[in-house]
Amino acid sequence: MKAENSNSALLLAVGLAKKAGKVCIGAEICEDAIRHNKAKMALICSDASNNTTKQISNACTTYGVRLVKLDCDKDTLAKHLGKTGYISCVAVLDEDFAKLIASKINA
Repeated sequence: MKAENSNSALLLAVGLAKKAGKVCIGAEICEDAIRHNKAKMALICSDASNNTTKQISNACTTYGVRLVKLDCDKDTLAKHLGKTGYISCVAVLDEDFAKLIASKINA
């Protein structure tokens, strides 16, 4: 799969985590995972709404979860996760996948 931007390796790692069943998709579900200490990392798209960004950011700050702002839009993230429509937020539930994704951020 050839990605269209510089985040291709990162987005492929997120897609792999999704295939393994180690992500939550959607702002409300991600926020619940953060609040219940299940999320190891939260990812939010660059074009997420101000309300969603604030909601997830506040939850991450309160519960000590790393928040990463992706350099992609909601449609691109959805495509890499094998979904149609738009996805603005993803929470990674596995520590090893969180480490893999974090390694791709600086790559």
